Amino acid sequence: MKKSIKYFENDLDRFCLWALVGIYLIDNFDSFISGLRDGFQSILF
Repeated sequence: MKKSIKYFENDLDRFCLWALVGIYLIDNFDSFISGLRDGFQSILF
């Protein structure tokens, strides 16, 4: 019983870590896309 709870805690920690990474990447992805758009506009025009 304790072993499965410990495993669940490890899984939960891993999930929280990946959630933080995902949020960080999504935030940066938004600014990355706007940066690309600005770059393309300066190249095209």
